[in-house]
Amino acid sequence: MNEKILFFTCAYNAEKYLRRAMDSILNQTYSNWVYYVLDNGSTDGTGEIIRAYEKRDSRIQGLSVKRNDVNNLFYTPFRKNDILPDVDYDYMAVLDADDEYMPEFAYEALSFARANELDVVAVATESNMHPGVIIWGYGTDRIMVTSDYRDLPGWYKIINPVWGKLYHSSVINRFRKERVNTYDFEIVLEAFFHSERMGIIGMILHRYHQRHDSASRAWDSTGALTYRFQAVDYFNVLHRFMIEKCGDISKRSEDLIYYTYATATLYVIDILCGSELSGDSKRSTIEEMLVFDRTKQLIARENFGAKMKDQSICLEARRNLLKRIAYCVKGKNYVEQKTDNLLLPFYLSMIEAENAHADGTSGEAICAHLRKELLGAGRGET
Repeated sequence: MNEKILFFTCAYNAEKYLRRAMDSILNQTYSNWVYYVLDNGSTDGTGEIIRAYEKRDSRIQGLSVKRNDVNNLFYTPFRKNDILPDVDYDYMAVLDADDEYMPEFAYEALSFARANELDVVAVATESNMHPGVIIWGYGTDRIMVTSDYRDLPGWYKIINPVWGKLYHSSVINRFRKERVNTYDFEIVLEAFFHSERMGIIGMILHRYHQRHDSASRAWDSTGALTYRFQAVDYFNVLHRFMIEKCGDISKRSEDLIYYTYATATLYVIDILCGSELSGDSKRSTIEEMLVFDRTKQLIARENFGAKMKDQSICLEARRNLLKRIAYCVKGKNYVEQKTDNLLLPFYLSMIEAENAHADGTSGEAICAHLRKELLGAGRGET
Protein backbone atom coordinates (compact mmCIF):
# COMPACT_ATOMS: atom_id res chain seq x y z
CA MET A 1 0.00 0.00 0.00
CA ASN A 2 1.87 3.02 -1.29
CA GLU A 3 -0.75 5.37 -2.77
CA LYS A 4 -0.05 9.05 -2.30
CA ILE A 5 -2.60 11.18 -0.43
CA LEU A 6 -2.88 14.90 -1.05
CA PHE A 7 -4.03 16.77 2.07
CA PHE A 8 -5.26 20.35 1.72
CA THR A 9 -6.10 23.07 4.25
CA CYS A 10 -7.25 26.62 3.59
CA ALA A 11 -6.47 28.92 6.53
CA TYR A 12 -7.60 32.48 7.17
CA ASN A 13 -6.52 34.17 10.42
CA ALA A 14 -6.18 30.74 11.97
CA GLU A 15 -3.16 31.27 14.24
CA LYS A 16 -5.12 30.17 17.34
CA TYR A 17 -5.83 26.66 16.08
CA LEU A 18 -3.92 25.93 12.86
CA ARG A 19 -1.14 24.06 14.68
CA ARG A 20 -3.67 21.50 15.91
CA ALA A 21 -4.81 20.77 12.36
CA MET A 22 -1.29 20.57 10.96
CA ASP A 23 -0.07 18.39 13.82
CA SER A 24 -2.88 15.95 13.10
CA ILE A 25 -1.48 15.45 9.60
CA LEU A 26 2.09 15.14 10.83
CA ASN A 27 0.91 12.48 13.29
CA GLN A 28 -0.67 10.25 10.63
CA THR A 29 0.47 6.64 10.91
CA TYR A 30 0.46 6.46 7.10
CA SER A 31 3.42 8.37 5.71
CA ASN A 32 3.04 8.68 1.92
CA TRP A 33 1.34 12.06 1.72
CA VAL A 34 1.91 15.65 0.70
CA TYR A 35 0.22 18.50 2.54
CA TYR A 36 -0.59 21.87 0.96
CA VAL A 37 -1.65 24.63 3.35
CA LEU A 38 -2.99 27.87 1.88
CA ASP A 39 -2.66 31.17 3.73
CA ASN A 40 -5.83 32.75 2.38
CA GLY A 41 -4.89 36.41 2.81
CA SER A 42 -4.47 36.25 6.59
CA THR A 43 -3.55 39.32 8.63
CA ASP A 44 -2.39 37.46 11.75
CA GLY A 45 0.41 34.95 12.28
CA THR A 46 -1.03 32.20 10.07
CA GLY A 47 1.66 32.63 7.39
CA GLU A 48 4.49 32.38 9.93
CA ILE A 49 3.05 29.15 11.33
CA ILE A 50 2.86 27.58 7.87
CA ARG A 51 6.43 28.58 7.05
CA ALA A 52 7.65 27.12 10.35
CA TYR A 53 5.99 23.79 9.59
CA GLU A 54 7.50 23.76 6.08
CA LYS A 55 10.92 23.74 7.71
CA ARG A 56 9.91 20.85 9.95
CA ASP A 57 8.79 18.48 7.20
CA SER A 58 9.45 18.60 3.46
CA ARG A 59 6.06 17.02 2.75
CA ILE A 60 4.37 20.25 3.90
CA GLN A 61 4.09 22.92 1.21
CA GLY A 62 2.88 26.41 1.97
CA LEU A 63 0.78 28.45 -0.46
CA SER A 64 -0.44 32.03 -0.13
CA VAL A 65 -2.67 34.63 -1.71
CA LYS A 66 -2.74 38.33 -0.82
CA ARG A 67 -6.51 38.78 -0.77
CA ASN A 68 -8.87 36.68 1.28
CA ASP A 69 -11.38 34.82 -0.88
CA VAL A 70 -13.76 32.24 0.55
CA ASN A 71 -13.88 30.58 -2.87
CA ASN A 72 -10.31 29.37 -2.35
CA LEU A 73 -11.56 27.01 0.34
CA PHE A 74 -13.08 24.71 -2.25
CA TYR A 75 -12.00 25.97 -5.65
CA THR A 76 -8.34 25.33 -4.94
CA PRO A 77 -8.47 21.55 -4.39
CA PHE A 78 -11.52 20.77 -6.54
CA ARG A 79 -11.03 23.03 -9.56
CA LYS A 80 -8.02 23.78 -11.74
CA ASN A 81 -6.47 27.15 -10.86
CA ASP A 82 -3.17 28.94 -10.42
CA ILE A 83 -2.91 28.39 -6.66
CA LEU A 84 -2.36 24.67 -6.27
CA PRO A 85 0.39 23.33 -8.57
CA ASP A 86 -0.09 20.17 -10.59
CA VAL A 87 0.46 17.32 -8.18
CA ASP A 88 0.48 13.60 -8.82
CA TYR A 89 -1.67 11.94 -6.20
CA ASP A 90 -3.99 8.96 -5.85
CA TYR A 91 -6.38 10.23 -3.19
CA MET A 92 -7.22 13.60 -1.70
CA ALA A 93 -8.52 14.67 1.70
CA VAL A 94 -9.43 18.17 2.90
CA LEU A 95 -9.05 19.37 6.48
CA ASP A 96 -10.55 22.55 7.90
CA ALA A 97 -8.01 24.81 9.61
CA ASP A 98 -9.57 24.34 13.05
CA ASP A 99 -10.37 20.61 12.88
CA GLU A 100 -8.21 17.50 13.11
CA TYR A 101 -7.86 13.96 11.83
CA MET A 102 -7.20 11.04 14.12
CA PRO A 103 -3.72 9.52 13.57
CA GLU A 104 -5.26 6.45 11.90
CA PHE A 105 -7.41 8.39 9.41
CA ALA A 106 -5.21 7.99 6.32
CA TYR A 107 -4.32 4.36 6.97
CA GLU A 108 -7.85 3.21 7.80
CA ALA A 109 -9.56 5.15 5.00
CA LEU A 110 -7.03 4.06 2.38
CA SER A 111 -7.12 0.43 3.51
CA PHE A 112 -10.91 0.46 3.33
CA ALA A 113 -10.82 2.05 -0.14
CA ARG A 114 -8.33 -0.50 -1.50
CA ALA A 115 -10.05 -3.53 0.00
CA ASN A 116 -13.43 -2.54 -1.46
CA GLU A 117 -12.38 -0.72 -4.66
CA LEU A 118 -14.01 2.53 -3.56
CA ASP A 119 -14.08 5.94 -5.21
CA VAL A 120 -14.96 7.82 -2.02
CA VAL A 121 -14.64 6.91 1.65
CA ALA A 122 -16.55 8.75 4.39
CA VAL A 123 -15.54 8.37 8.03
CA ALA A 124 -17.47 9.18 11.19
CA THR A 125 -17.03 12.63 12.75
CA GLU A 126 -17.28 13.66 16.40
CA SER A 127 -17.51 17.13 17.91
CA ASN A 128 -15.08 18.54 20.45
CA MET A 129 -18.18 19.42 22.48
CA HIS A 130 -19.34 15.79 22.65
CA PRO A 131 -16.40 13.36 22.26
CA GLY A 132 -17.40 9.90 21.14
CA VAL A 133 -20.78 11.01 19.76
CA ILE A 134 -21.09 10.75 15.98
CA ILE A 135 -22.44 13.97 14.48
CA TRP A 136 -21.74 13.06 10.85
CA GLY A 137 -21.64 9.48 9.64
CA TYR A 138 -22.78 6.18 11.07
CA GLY A 139 -21.50 3.71 13.62
CA THR A 140 -21.19 0.80 11.18
CA ASP A 141 -19.30 0.13 7.97
CA ARG A 142 -21.24 0.13 4.73
CA ILE A 143 -20.60 -0.07 0.97
CA MET A 144 -22.88 1.88 -1.37
CA VAL A 145 -23.44 1.50 -5.09
CA THR A 146 -25.63 3.62 -7.37
CA SER A 147 -28.88 1.85 -6.49
CA ASP A 148 -28.30 2.50 -2.78
CA TYR A 149 -28.52 6.26 -3.29
CA ARG A 150 -32.25 5.90 -3.93
CA ASP A 151 -32.88 5.70 -0.18
CA LEU A 152 -31.70 9.09 1.06
CA PRO A 153 -32.49 8.39 4.76
CA GLY A 154 -29.87 5.65 4.64
CA TRP A 155 -26.95 7.98 3.86
CA TYR A 156 -27.90 11.64 4.32
CA LYS A 157 -25.73 11.96 7.45
CA ILE A 158 -22.60 11.99 5.27
CA ILE A 159 -23.65 14.76 2.86
CA ASN A 160 -21.77 17.27 5.00
CA PRO A 161 -18.97 18.11 5.40
CA VAL A 162 -16.28 18.00 2.69
CA TRP A 163 -13.70 16.98 5.30
CA GLY A 164 -13.75 13.55 6.84
CA LYS A 165 -13.65 11.96 3.40
CA LEU A 166 -11.07 10.41 1.10
CA TYR A 167 -11.61 11.13 -2.62
CA HIS A 168 -9.98 9.18 -5.43
CA SER A 169 -8.23 11.40 -7.96
CA SER A 170 -10.34 9.99 -10.82
CA VAL A 171 -13.45 11.38 -9.12
CA ILE A 172 -11.91 14.82 -8.68
CA ASN A 173 -10.78 14.90 -12.30
CA ARG A 174 -14.37 14.36 -13.48
CA PHE A 175 -15.83 17.24 -11.49
CA ARG A 176 -18.05 19.57 -13.50
CA LYS A 177 -16.76 23.05 -12.78
CA GLU A 178 -20.18 24.65 -12.90
CA ARG A 179 -21.35 22.33 -10.10
CA VAL A 180 -18.48 23.10 -7.73
CA ASN A 181 -19.32 26.08 -5.53
CA THR A 182 -18.34 27.16 -2.05
CA TYR A 183 -20.73 24.86 -0.23
CA ASP A 184 -19.88 21.54 1.33
CA PHE A 185 -22.91 19.61 0.19
CA GLU A 186 -22.55 20.56 -3.50
CA ILE A 187 -18.98 19.29 -3.62
CA VAL A 188 -19.80 16.08 -1.73
CA LEU A 189 -22.77 15.36 -4.00
CA GLU A 190 -20.63 16.03 -7.07
CA ALA A 191 -18.14 13.44 -5.81
CA PHE A 192 -20.93 10.98 -5.09
CA PHE A 193 -22.36 11.56 -8.56
CA HIS A 194 -19.11 10.36 -10.15
CA SER A 195 -18.72 7.45 -7.73
CA GLU A 196 -19.49 3.90 -8.71
CA ARG A 197 -18.73 2.63 -5.22
CA MET A 198 -18.66 4.66 -2.02
CA GLY A 199 -17.83 3.39 1.44
CA ILE A 200 -18.76 4.46 4.96
CA ILE A 201 -16.48 3.68 7.91
CA GLY A 202 -18.16 3.54 11.30
CA MET A 203 -14.99 4.47 13.17
CA ILE A 204 -14.59 8.07 14.38
CA LEU A 205 -11.54 9.38 12.51
CA HIS A 206 -12.29 13.10 12.25
CA ARG A 207 -12.93 15.68 14.96
CA TYR A 208 -14.93 18.83 14.28
CA HIS A 209 -14.14 21.78 16.53
CA GLN A 210 -17.17 23.94 17.11
CA ARG A 211 -16.49 27.66 17.51
CA HIS A 212 -19.02 30.21 18.74
CA ASP A 213 -17.54 32.88 16.46
CA SER A 214 -18.08 30.81 13.33
CA ALA A 215 -19.42 32.80 10.37
CA SER A 216 -22.13 30.18 9.92
CA ARG A 217 -23.65 31.31 13.24
CA ALA A 218 -23.85 34.99 12.40
CA TRP A 219 -26.33 37.05 10.41
CA ASP A 220 -24.74 39.75 8.28
CA SER A 221 -25.52 41.73 5.15
CA THR A 222 -25.67 38.49 3.15
CA GLY A 223 -28.18 36.93 5.52
CA ALA A 224 -31.02 36.67 3.03
CA LEU A 225 -28.72 35.07 0.48
CA THR A 226 -27.38 32.75 3.17
CA TYR A 227 -30.90 31.61 3.94
CA ARG A 228 -31.61 30.79 0.32
CA PHE A 229 -28.46 28.69 0.26
CA GLN A 230 -29.05 26.87 3.49
CA ALA A 231 -32.66 25.99 2.88
CA VAL A 232 -33.90 26.61 -0.66
CA ASP A 233 -30.73 25.87 -2.57
CA TYR A 234 -29.95 22.87 -0.38
CA PHE A 235 -33.36 21.45 -1.23
CA ASN A 236 -32.95 22.10 -4.96
CA VAL A 237 -29.42 20.69 -5.28
CA LEU A 238 -30.21 17.55 -3.30
CA HIS A 239 -33.43 16.98 -5.24
CA ARG A 240 -31.55 17.40 -8.52
CA PHE A 241 -28.87 14.94 -7.42
CA MET A 242 -31.44 12.25 -6.64
CA ILE A 243 -33.01 12.62 -10.08
CA GLU A 244 -29.69 12.64 -11.94
CA LYS A 245 -28.08 9.81 -9.97
CA CYS A 246 -31.09 7.54 -9.53
CA GLY A 247 -33.52 8.61 -12.25
CA ASP A 248 -36.31 9.47 -9.80
CA ILE A 249 -36.96 10.19 -6.14
CA SER A 250 -39.08 8.21 -3.72
CA LYS A 251 -41.60 9.83 -1.38
CA ARG A 252 -39.49 8.67 1.58
CA SER A 253 -36.42 10.43 0.20
CA GLU A 254 -38.38 13.54 -0.76
CA ASP A 255 -39.93 13.71 2.70
CA LEU A 256 -36.45 13.75 4.18
CA ILE A 257 -35.51 16.66 1.91
CA TYR A 258 -38.55 18.58 3.14
CA TYR A 259 -37.57 17.70 6.71
CA THR A 260 -34.09 19.14 6.18
CA TYR A 261 -35.68 22.23 4.67
CA ALA A 262 -37.78 22.69 7.80
CA THR A 263 -34.87 22.22 10.20
CA ALA A 264 -32.53 24.44 8.15
CA THR A 265 -35.13 27.21 8.01
CA LEU A 266 -35.72 27.02 11.74
CA TYR A 267 -31.97 27.17 12.36
CA VAL A 268 -31.63 30.27 10.21
CA ILE A 269 -34.57 31.94 11.97
CA ASP A 270 -32.82 31.37 15.30
CA ILE A 271 -29.70 33.06 13.92
CA LEU A 272 -31.79 35.90 12.53
CA CYS A 273 -33.62 36.47 15.81
CA GLY A 274 -30.31 36.65 17.66
CA SER A 275 -28.94 39.27 15.28
CA GLU A 276 -28.83 43.05 15.77
CA LEU A 277 -31.34 43.71 13.00
CA SER A 278 -34.43 45.70 13.88
CA GLY A 279 -37.68 43.94 14.66
CA ASP A 280 -39.20 45.17 11.42
CA SER A 281 -36.26 43.83 9.40
CA LYS A 282 -36.52 40.45 11.09
CA ARG A 283 -40.24 40.19 10.45
CA SER A 284 -39.79 41.26 6.83
CA THR A 285 -37.18 38.54 6.26
CA ILE A 286 -39.34 35.88 7.88
CA GLU A 287 -42.31 36.96 5.80
CA GLU A 288 -40.13 36.38 2.73
CA MET A 289 -39.30 32.90 3.97
CA LEU A 290 -42.97 32.14 4.44
CA VAL A 291 -43.94 32.78 0.84
CA PHE A 292 -41.19 30.69 -0.76
CA ASP A 293 -42.67 27.88 -2.83
CA ARG A 294 -40.78 25.27 -0.81
CA THR A 295 -42.35 26.56 2.40
CA LYS A 296 -45.82 26.35 0.88
CA GLN A 297 -45.12 22.83 -0.36
CA LEU A 298 -43.87 21.82 3.08
CA ILE A 299 -47.05 23.10 4.72
CA ALA A 300 -49.35 21.36 2.23
CA ARG A 301 -47.47 18.05 2.03
CA GLU A 302 -49.79 15.08 2.46
CA ASN A 303 -48.83 12.17 4.71
CA PHE A 304 -45.58 13.93 5.56
CA GLY A 305 -43.08 11.44 6.93
CA ALA A 306 -45.42 8.45 6.66
CA LYS A 307 -42.66 6.29 5.17
CA MET A 308 -40.18 7.21 7.89
CA LYS A 309 -39.38 5.02 10.85
CA ASP A 310 -40.80 7.71 13.13
CA GLN A 311 -43.28 9.97 11.36
CA SER A 312 -43.64 12.22 14.39
CA ILE A 313 -40.15 13.63 13.84
CA CYS A 314 -41.16 15.10 10.48
CA LEU A 315 -44.49 16.40 11.77
CA GLU A 316 -42.87 17.98 14.81
CA ALA A 317 -40.21 19.69 12.68
CA ARG A 318 -42.91 21.24 10.50
CA ARG A 319 -45.02 22.24 13.49
CA ASN A 320 -42.06 23.84 15.29
CA LEU A 321 -41.15 25.85 12.22
CA LEU A 322 -44.67 27.15 11.71
CA LYS A 323 -45.07 28.12 15.34
CA ARG A 324 -41.74 29.90 15.26
CA ILE A 325 -42.83 31.84 12.19
CA ALA A 326 -46.16 32.68 13.81
CA TYR A 327 -44.78 34.44 16.84
CA CYS A 328 -41.89 36.03 14.93
CA VAL A 329 -44.37 37.64 12.54
CA LYS A 330 -46.31 39.00 15.51
CA GLY A 331 -43.17 40.05 17.37
CA LYS A 332 -43.73 37.63 20.23
CA ASN A 333 -41.15 35.66 22.15
CA TYR A 334 -43.42 32.77 22.89
CA VAL A 335 -46.53 31.09 21.54
CA GLU A 336 -49.74 31.17 23.49
CA GLN A 337 -52.26 28.45 22.74
CA LYS A 338 -54.75 30.77 21.06
CA THR A 339 -52.25 33.01 19.28
CA ASP A 340 -51.33 30.21 16.88
CA ASN A 341 -54.31 31.39 14.82
CA LEU A 342 -52.60 34.71 14.23
CA LEU A 343 -50.63 33.32 11.34
CA LEU A 344 -53.70 32.22 9.38
CA PRO A 345 -55.00 35.64 8.28
CA PHE A 346 -51.45 36.77 7.62
CA TYR A 347 -50.75 33.77 5.45
CA LEU A 348 -54.02 34.18 3.59
CA SER A 349 -53.02 37.74 2.76
CA MET A 350 -49.74 36.54 1.29
CA ILE A 351 -51.19 34.07 -1.18
CA GLU A 352 -54.30 34.11 -3.31
CA ALA A 353 -56.50 31.17 -2.52
CA GLU A 354 -57.53 30.74 -6.13
CA ASN A 355 -53.94 30.43 -7.35
CA ALA A 356 -52.95 26.81 -7.63
CA HIS A 357 -49.69 25.90 -5.95
CA ALA A 358 -46.78 24.29 -7.78
CA ASP A 359 -47.97 20.81 -6.85
CA GLY A 360 -51.63 21.56 -7.57
CA THR A 361 -52.57 22.41 -4.00
CA SER A 362 -54.68 25.55 -3.62
CA GLY A 363 -54.04 28.29 -1.15
CA GLU A 364 -57.15 27.26 0.80
CA ALA A 365 -55.85 23.71 1.13
CA ILE A 366 -52.48 25.00 2.31
CA CYS A 367 -54.16 27.08 4.99
CA ALA A 368 -56.23 24.08 6.07
CA HIS A 369 -52.99 22.17 6.68
CA LEU A 370 -51.57 25.19 8.44
CA ARG A 371 -54.58 25.41 10.75
CA LYS A 372 -54.22 21.75 11.71
CA GLU A 373 -50.52 22.11 12.39
CA LEU A 374 -50.75 25.23 14.53
CA LEU A 375 -53.78 24.12 16.48
CA GLY A 376 -52.39 20.64 17.03
CA ALA A 377 -55.46 19.02 15.47
CA GLY A 378 -55.07 15.65 13.80
CA ARG A 379 -51.71 15.05 15.44
CA GLY A 380 -51.50 11.60 13.93
CA GLU A 381 -51.43 13.06 10.43
CA THR A 382 -52.09 16.40 8.80
